[in-house]
Amino acid sequence: LESLREAVRLDPARYAPHDVHKYPIERLLGAGGMGCAFLCRDAVFERQAVVKTFWKARRGSLQEIFAEARIMARLPDGHVPKPLDYGFAHGQERPYIAMEYLEGYVDGEAWLAARGALSLADGLGVGVQVAQSLHAAHDAKVAHLDLKPANLLLKQTPSGLAVRIIDFGLARVAERLGGTSIQAS
Repeated sequence: LESLREAVRLDPARYAPHDVHKYPIERLLGAGGMGCAFLCRDAVFERQAVVKTFWKARRGSLQEIFAEARIMARLPDGHVPKPLDYGFAHGQERPYIAMEYLEGYVDGEAWLAARGALSLADGLGVGVQVAQSLHAAHDAKVAHLDLKPANLLLKQTPSGLAVRIIDFGLARVAERLGGTSIQAS
């Protein structure tokens, strides 16, 4: 992270993964095949945000480039982190999406590694919430296509585990029933 910060300082046009003046990087949250996610400080609203950046430039209309943010904005509250902003670093070569940061949530893979298997009651509670979230997504004509523990955020609450689904990067949205779909990858 320090090397990235130094590279951005020396040549922001070449190395800035997103608008680092608007969203200064606090830490790296994770990286995958499509890009990486940073915990950032929203300089305008003075709150934390997750900024998802992409390794490769995306081509197409704004609706195609930011399809994942559009998908997430269509889903009801309480199922996914809400998109806050989108933009480009270095002209239109590096798109990014800023999303709300969910304090205290841990991805399911890290949760299982740290705490082991869920109890039957917790597993059933997680399953019900995931089913409710997928039902809401399907009502919005969205299929996630990459659901796995790492794409579930978990948080212990007094009433049990709370669940949010992340990473709709592979989701498909049916534009009309029986019609074509666009891919948000």
